[in-house]
Amino acid sequence: MALEKSILNDEATMRDLVLQFQNLLNRVVRKFNRANHYSFQVSVLETTIYNYKELSKMYKEHTQIGYSKMLPQVALGHSQSSIIATAHFENNVLKLSEIMIPPMMSSTMSGKDLSANKNKTDVNS
Repeated sequence: MALEKSILNDEATMRDLVLQFQNLLNRVVRKFNRANHYSFQVSVLETTIYNYKELSKMYKEHTQIGYSKMLPQVALGHSQSSIIATAHFENNVLKLSEIMIPPMMSSTMSGKDLSANKNKTDVNS
């Protein structure tokens, strides 16, 4: 228990340093935003070796309500470019999105999907 509290204190101390570093990087990046049509912002996830599993789980739950699909994978240590490259390869090259369809859940389906699914069930009965 003492070790857990010690780790939480260390994380709290380092959080301020990480936020200061994030602010510094955003000030540097802001200069480049004026030069082109893009607007960049640095965001540092508060992931540590002690909390990455629970953060990844929390981010995964957020994807189910429409939040970023990339955060759970970033929390597990994958780079953003490898996530995008893998998604492109799996969806556009291998066409896995057409073959491997996750089961429908009421939390991820729209009313239109639910009624279409009910009609299909009624026809098969």
